[in-house]
Amino acid sequence: MSKFKIGDSVRFGHDAKDPDSGIDISDWQGRIQKIEKESALIDLDGVTLRSIPEQYIIDCEEGGYGWSEYYYPLDELESAEPRDTLEEREEILNEISHQFRWAHLEKEGQNITAIVGDSDDYGWDVFEKWENHFNEKLSFPFRAEINEWDSHSSHVKIGDTVKVTGIHEIDEHYGVLVDCKFRYSKLILPLCDLDVVDKKSPQYDLVKLYAVWFANR
Repeated sequence: MSKFKIGDSVRFGHDAKDPDSGIDISDWQGRIQKIEKESALIDLDGVTLRSIPEQYIIDCEEGGYGWSEYYYPLDELESAEPRDTLEEREEILNEISHQFRWAHLEKEGQNITAIVGDSDDYGWDVFEKWENHFNEKLSFPFRAEINEWDSHSSHVKIGDTVKVTGIHEIDEHYGVLVDCKFRYSKLILPLCDLDVVDKKSPQYDLVKLYAVWFANR
């Protein structure tokens, strides 16, 4: 029977290393979340979370693995005094999770992070960052195909091609809105609902990246 119980604070053994990454985890500490036959699942404490190398977190995000908890052999665990409260640990976890929230998208995630930084993904600030980025990088006009349809326009349907002439405004629900021309009509459409027709143009990658961000926020 294990000498530990759920909720106990423990630290990892001396000279411990993560077998996959090779990083030193001998200073890692946390609370036992679950006990199995020969190992325990540890919720890493706030001090440990702040010490984890960024690349380890990125690799875990890209691979779909958790980085805030760790399975460790029971017989190598040592009792320890708590270094934080559960509330402090949760606050730190939320902060770091927000910082690396796009890492699972790999290269696209890196590009998104470079644009939005630590902005709230539902605030005006982040849309203004996208707008500024587009004003600097996006060239108008360009042709785009509609990949989504909503009641914002009864003139077009999925698959129709429009001419995008510029940014119109930011909307709290639809994000960046753009001015478009379709046959003899002028329309205002969400940029996230458009695919640039010319896949070799710089506009294609910019608009696609924005659509990925908008769909995953």
